[in-house]
Amino acid sequence: MKSNPIKDRLIIYDFQFCYDAVIGNKKAALDLHNVKDDSFKFFISSVFYCLSIVAKIFISNLLAKKNNLRHLERIGVNWSRFSKRLTSFDSSMPIFDYYFSKFDKSQVLLFKDVSLLDVLKLSFSTSSVKLENNGNNRDNFFYKFVCSAEFIMYKKLCEQIDPKQIVVAGLNDRHTFFLSEICKKNRIYFTLVQHGTLFKIDNFKLCEVNEFAYCFDFSLPFLKYYLKNIEGINIKFIPNESKSIEVVEYEKGNDNIAFACMPTNVALNFKVINALSEILNKNFNLIIYPHPREDFDSYLKAYNKNEKIIVSRAKYSNVKLVVSRVSTIGVDFANIGLPVIYVNFEQSETDYLATGKYAVVYEIETLNKFMLENYSPYLKIL
Repeated sequence: MKSNPIKDRLIIYDFQFCYDAVIGNKKAALDLHNVKDDSFKFFISSVFYCLSIVAKIFISNLLAKKNNLRHLERIGVNWSRFSKRLTSFDSSMPIFDYYFSKFDKSQVLLFKDVSLLDVLKLSFSTSSVKLENNGNNRDNFFYKFVCSAEFIMYKKLCEQIDPKQIVVAGLNDRHTFFLSEICKKNRIYFTLVQHGTLFKIDNFKLCEVNEFAYCFDFSLPFLKYYLKNIEGINIKFIPNESKSIEVVEYEKGNDNIAFACMPTNVALNFKVINALSEILNKNFNLIIYPHPREDFDSYLKAYNKNEKIIVSRAKYSNVKLVVSRVSTIGVDFANIGLPVIYVNFEQSETDYLATGKYAVVYEIETLNKFMLENYSPYLKIL
């Protein structure tokens, strides 16, 4: 597909909208979860990813092999662990994986046709985002460079493959916005596949899609917080499979209480773990399920001397009760008949909690009291 100078100018304008939305939505999400932004840490990671992309661009241009991509009618684009949601949508669909933290040949070749000069031009032509609360400002030139490079990479990928439809599993993250705008300008049918819970988030920039594939009926009332022009969108249902519940028997044979973590306010995860470990009956193990975005090893190191605490990815069949910090793992366990207690420290409004089907507490003291009243056989004699 030949480049159109007029379209390119429009793309730059749309990138400004994307960039504003990405920064603003990140701030809204941090505010929702009551997370204090570590601006210095974010700055350092932005520099690292910027240098990584510069290296990928240089190395890709040194490679003799060209990125000869063929035309495909439908493709999936994936940048997270949710590629299985894409295969649930269409198992025969080719999926292009992009992981900015990985550095291998496939990731380098994605930037084969990306010009460093074009990235710099787009970066400098894009205004920085001015937020009222600078403490949550995740905007710096290096991050803008990363976003510009990814935007151009996706644009080039779409030009070369020239698909009729692009399917992604995401919400209102930067990749979703980039692909939404590129698809709109190139008249590509854009499908968004739900991959997790939906929150009520005020002041969110909404994303434009042609089709949304949802996996929970209770999510439908919350689509208005994420998608623009809902009335004109094709809504498709994909049943959520209990694929994450691959139940196995824990080798020690004890009964277990499980706790599902969240990647925000991580200190609260440890607070819950420590509270549960103090009140559980000695015949019960406590299984910790770190969120996929968390550092798994940090939990192993913290509890490696406590044989009653197991950090795991496997979902054990001899779990009796699940405590969850607003994680959809709780929904998965509930779907196979296990009782679930949600600890909603942030008092977030989510799609599944709005059903009223789940027990919800808002602080550690209430959790202990609720368990004592309803699950006393699992606890020490207090």
